[in-house]
Amino acid sequence: MREESARLALEQEERERIEEVSRLEQEQKDIEAAEHAIASKKAALREAQKAAHMVIDEDDDVPDDDDQGSESVADDQVCLTFSTISDSLV
Repeated sequence: MREESARLALEQEERERIEEVSRLEQEQKDIEAAEHAIASKKAALREAQKAAHMVIDEDDDVPDDDDQGSESVADDQVCLTFSTISDSLV
């Protein structure tokens, strides 16, 4: 009877160990997925910031309809940068 109890206890410990390893592997996958999502969002943000600073109309010598009255707009532009949690991880 003691041998049976010892065997059952060992089997239970092994199942718990396997469950713990499985849980840790899943957590690692979740972390990697979150890091990938953050990296993708950071890349998209960088691209959006680059696009916001691009000169759209390079032919400034020729006034267009949309150029009238917009000379002071460039002086009023503000560039915002956002710090994220992942910035400290990189």
